[in-house]
Amino acid sequence: MHKNILHLMFTIVIVLAISGCVGSDVNDTDIPSQDRAGIIHVASLGDINAALESGAVLVEIGSERCPTCKAQMPIMEEIAAEYEGRASVMYIDTAKVGALGFGVRYVPDSFVIVGIENKTYVYMKPDGQITSNREEARFVGLTRKAVLTQTLDHALEELNRSSLQV
Repeated sequence: MHKNILHLMFTIVIVLAISGCVGSDVNDTDIPSQDRAGIIHVASLGDINAALESGAVLVEIGSERCPTCKAQMPIMEEIAAEYEGRASVMYIDTAKVGALGFGVRYVPDSFVIVGIENKTYVYMKPDGQITSNREEARFVGLTRKAVLTQTLDHALEELNRSSLQV
């Protein structure tokens, strides 16, 4: 019985690793940022910090090998086009640069950053509240466009009425 359970657990780990839907801790920050349909590919946290100077940032952490991440990409591209000039849409490829310290276990993992307070990112929760706890503000798995745009709209409203440091 124990051998069967171990075999099943090993099989699940292999399937997840092959599908590319498990976070990676690769740390190669020499890869340059690049644009794809308005999406900024992140090479370091400095890219996110620079984008925050212009406003809210929607981030997706994923992998080119992940089928769910590939399914999420057209949604992100639509959002990037719709929010051009008002917010940045960024992509962190875990296979190229790792998770950049965001503590990712499964991808896609998306969230909206509205600023920085006390050297800590401030995130927008789906209900329009801000938090410094990314766990409260993240979306794991394929996420509907309406959910992401509603959260991004809340972020833009917050930036219009607050003095968050960006």
